[in-house]
Amino acid sequence: MNKKIKTITNLSENIDLVANPSFTFEKIGPQFVNIGGGTNYQITSTNNGTENLTNWSITDTFPTEINMLRVSFTNGSSSSYNITIRTSDAPNTDKHIITGATSPINSFDLALYTPQGYRVISMNVTASNFTAGTPANVLFITGIINTTATIGQSLTNTAINTANSSTDLITKSSSFTSNIFGNNKSSIGEFVWNDLNGNGIYDVGEPGINGVTVELYDSTGTNLLGTISTGNYGDYPGYYNFSLLSPGTYLVKFIPPTGYTLTTQNLGVNGSTPNPATGFTNPVILGTNVFNNYINAGLLSNNKGEIGSFVWNDLNENGIYEIEEPGVNGMTVELYDKTQTTLLGTTVTKNNNSNQPGYYSFTGLAADSYYIKFIPITAYSITVQNLVPNGSTPDPVTGFTNLIPLTTAEVVSTVNAGILAPCTPPVINTTIYSAKQGSTYDPMQGVSAFDCQGNNITANVIVTENTVNTAIPGKYTVSYKVTDKRGQITTKTIIVTVYAPSPFEQAITDIIESVALEQTAISHIINAEGEKIQKILKITTNKGEILAVNDSVKKTLNAIEKLELLLQQKLSMFNIKL
Repeated sequence: MNKKIKTITNLSENIDLVANPSFTFEKIGPQFVNIGGGTNYQITSTNNGTENLTNWSITDTFPTEINMLRVSFTNGSSSSYNITIRTSDAPNTDKHIITGATSPINSFDLALYTPQGYRVISMNVTASNFTAGTPANVLFITGIINTTATIGQSLTNTAINTANSSTDLITKSSSFTSNIFGNNKSSIGEFVWNDLNGNGIYDVGEPGINGVTVELYDSTGTNLLGTISTGNYGDYPGYYNFSLLSPGTYLVKFIPPTGYTLTTQNLGVNGSTPNPATGFTNPVILGTNVFNNYINAGLLSNNKGEIGSFVWNDLNENGIYEIEEPGVNGMTVELYDKTQTTLLGTTVTKNNNSNQPGYYSFTGLAADSYYIKFIPITAYSITVQNLVPNGSTPDPVTGFTNLIPLTTAEVVSTVNAGILAPCTPPVINTTIYSAKQGSTYDPMQGVSAFDCQGNNITANVIVTENTVNTAIPGKYTVSYKVTDKRGQITTKTIIVTVYAPSPFEQAITDIIESVALEQTAISHIINAEGEKIQKILKITTNKGEILAVNDSVKKTLNAIEKLELLLQQKLSMFNIKL
């Protein structure tokens, strides 16, 4: 029988509902937090036993007083994992933020899925397998204590970890309690990052930057109230915070370090807030216990490289760009590190400065090697790879390019991709559906095939099955298969009827066969008569004997001539000529 075990650890309560000491689970966090201040929780799940576990999951439900901002996950399970969240704007809907990943995620911004004014209410992480003896699965969540909290309040945060062994469903629970203290002051802060794709919006994978000077001014922009540099928040770079601020109006100024400039201003969610010319944000208004953590800034590197170029509709499907082929906007393009496992940035194709569609770029790149991945628009596919000038660079199956080396300040503008518009599968046409008994049947006679552009691809047709036997009347199957240059396959099966000849046809056949036999006999007789003449000439010179044989041969030939006329009359009844 399963035993129930309860243990108390420092600041954290852990309950194991099924005894399994090799499977452990713990949640830790800060004991004291401030209203408007940050908080973080680390959840660790380990499998130190000898048995692999399945259907592993963590579910963490957050107090209403905490706005969760970012999540990181280190995957030790040797299995792909998924992360979903539920937010207060749609509390019964799972939002899939990570699906089918295997590599760690570093500081994923939950605001990408959480509208401003709402909060994350729960998070679920799942993996199909948790292999015994692998490193721990570690979930790190950061947030901020919001203004619904009260000083002296205790916040309890509970997470549940489940997995299946060969005999049990293992369920573990770990709770952590933080105590609230505060002073009714407000704060301004958040994040500075390297805007690799230059779009003015923080995208997953773009790294934070430490050492950026951030200044706080009064509403006039002339009185400097404080200066700070961005630094790590936990293990994650690029964060800053001005705290203990009285209600009022403030300006924030970002001063890029040498070699960087501010990216384009974008006042949307996760956008870069400062004016790139002045470094100043718009006025920031604070009341009591207001914690504005949306004052972000993106930077562009002046001394680093760039990868980019063009996506087009490959109308002739040859993998090479031609002048009449149009660019395509809205195509997702991803930048990966040289291991092809870490996503560094995401962008979509759009009009360039000349208002021409289909262009993308990743800027501010350090000297290193990178991969680009192209993700086609729905129903489109990637054309054939063609590594020539103006050719399509990605593998049409994976979407990844070959490894791209980049030197200091190098601009690589040849990483292009052709895509193919939706195309119906090829068509096989057949015209022969019958054969006469005893005839020769060719399954390719009357067969043709065409792709969606009308190109004749009959040469690609193969016969996959042919059961036709013309010796025996009956119905038989013949199957065909054709593949177009996109790899689309069409198959077709037809019924071929082998039929016996009609009585009339059979009569004709019999007559022809009888005439043929008689013609064979006549041929033998003529040969024999000729041999008689040759023989008499060899054995005698007597003219009388020779003439007698000659008369005999003439009579035979006269008889054969009459027989030939008779056979001709027989065939003429059916309009058949010898």
